Amino acid sequence: MNYFQYGNKAALIVGVLLMIADSVFPEAHQYSAWPVGCLFCVWYSASAIREDPRVRKSLKKWLYIYLAVVFVMAITLRNAADTPAQRADRAIPSVFKALGIGGRS
Repeated sequence: MNYFQYGNKAALIVGVLLMIADSVFPEAHQYSAWPVGCLFCVWYSASAIREDPRVRKSLKKWLYIYLAVVFVMAITLRNAADTPAQRADRAIPSVFKALGIGGRS
């Protein structure tokens, strides 16, 4: 029996579940479930590229680079979404003043 027959599909499923768990459970976010889930999804995509005989070698290289860039962007943008906006307390009253609503001076 081949235990790794469904390994790549299992990696994709585990990756998606970890990314969902990171959004729902604070404990999963604390233990970095999002980057690990992204890593599993990238692993699935890279193995799918490697096993596809129709893709040329030169295209495979560019697809691997694309996957690396997408992985870095997913990690970076997720961390940027978690940080609070700087100077938000000063920006909101000026918007209210511009609209004529009032606000603090």
